[in-house]
Amino acid sequence: MKKLFLLSLAVASAATMASAQDFVSGGTQIFKDGYKLSVEWGNVDMLGDATCRVGTGTNDKFFLNDYAAGTVKIFGQKGLIKDLKIADNLWVSNTADDAGHIIVRGTAVAWPGNGQYGGCYYPGTGNGDLIYVVDAATETLLTATPLELKDGYTGRFDALGHVHANVVEDFWDLIAIADGTGQGEDFMYDGIESEAGCEQFAITIAPEFDETSANKIQTLGIGQIYGEANEEGYYQNMAVLANNYLLVTSSDAGLGNGIARYDYLPSEEDPEAYAWQYSGEFFVTPQHASTSGFMVFELAGKQFIIYTSGEGGGAVAPDAFGISEVKFTDTPASDPEEDKNVLVARLFPATNDAGGFLYKGGSNFTSYNVEPVEGEPNSVYIYTFCQGGPMIKLKFTAPETGVEAVQVVENENAPVEYYNLQGIRVANPENGIFIRRQGNEATKVVL
Repeated sequence: MKKLFLLSLAVASAATMASAQDFVSGGTQIFKDGYKLSVEWGNVDMLGDATCRVGTGTNDKFFLNDYAAGTVKIFGQKGLIKDLKIADNLWVSNTADDAGHIIVRGTAVAWPGNGQYGGCYYPGTGNGDLIYVVDAATETLLTATPLELKDGYTGRFDALGHVHANVVEDFWDLIAIADGTGQGEDFMYDGIESEAGCEQFAITIAPEFDETSANKIQTLGIGQIYGEANEEGYYQNMAVLANNYLLVTSSDAGLGNGIARYDYLPSEEDPEAYAWQYSGEFFVTPQHASTSGFMVFELAGKQFIIYTSGEGGGAVAPDAFGISEVKFTDTPASDPEEDKNVLVARLFPATNDAGGFLYKGGSNFTSYNVEPVEGEPNSVYIYTFCQGGPMIKLKFTAPETGVEAVQVVENENAPVEYYNLQGIRVANPENGIFIRRQGNEATKVVL
């Protein structure tokens, strides 16, 4: 683990503080042939502070919640674009959907509200937690009348996972993992016009955490629905990291695979009644840091997970992550030899001249968003941000599969044709240079 971090000094080229235009993050490392990971740009104009703890990227921009001002700060490659007023009261969390919308969490009362943690972020208190939607392309607010978080348990939650839908057009789900309840909550909406209800499900903490501080839900727990819908129209899988705790839920501490899978299945009592159920399996996430934040995504016919990566403890690098192929194990305990087989790529943290982290996380939550690259079906853009770290946009490319693989097979079975250098077909080529064509492939040969 620590040996890998030393590599960042060699790979990062110039890991020193830079402007928004020439920012250089830590270096990248690829663990499987054919994959590529590169930094598109990074913006260090605003690393996030006490009022901008969460930001999500999409459409070549980043959207940071400034809950004290009730605005969303919109950043681009060259810095601040605009300050979009949302409402008088916001909470710290936002996220993105599949279609380039930003989902912003607001409240009906001023922070910190009342009660031990502030009632404004307790859906069950009736304080009227609100949801706003921003169109990233036009930088406009789409919900003059916000949606509400209704019927939830009274419990604090601070983080939101990626929304697997187009929130303007589709039926969609927003997952909340609330502390003090033992419950997760699936808030459901029909577009941005109406709420469809809230469904609770039991959170199960693996017994490996029983004797640790991570044996309960943490306020930065995060859940994300992923995958494809079944014949009944239900999404069948959800990933949940309910108990991220510094010094405990990290690969360094031996309990790094804490992202559990929940399945949407019929209940034993009523086969027609579906509910989220704990599977007892965990995503294999090598070199997992103890901060929260992850995203499951699909590329080139395979599923991947991006997650926080780095050393455990207080000095967490917010600009470091890992990408692994989706694989499951029946324990959250890390297995260095077995785990490394699924690791695809890593972004190392930027470091200073002394080898220390250039950026250090503040909110212990890192947001990730993955969006397709137009015209490149095997590539995606990755946006990542954590308070205390820079806004970074990267590009991740997988080896060619699918259609390309079919074309290779078709080429092998296609008839071979020869042409001279003037483009005239030759039936019996000999004694010269010719173009050999088979299927959609052409090569120059000497006969």
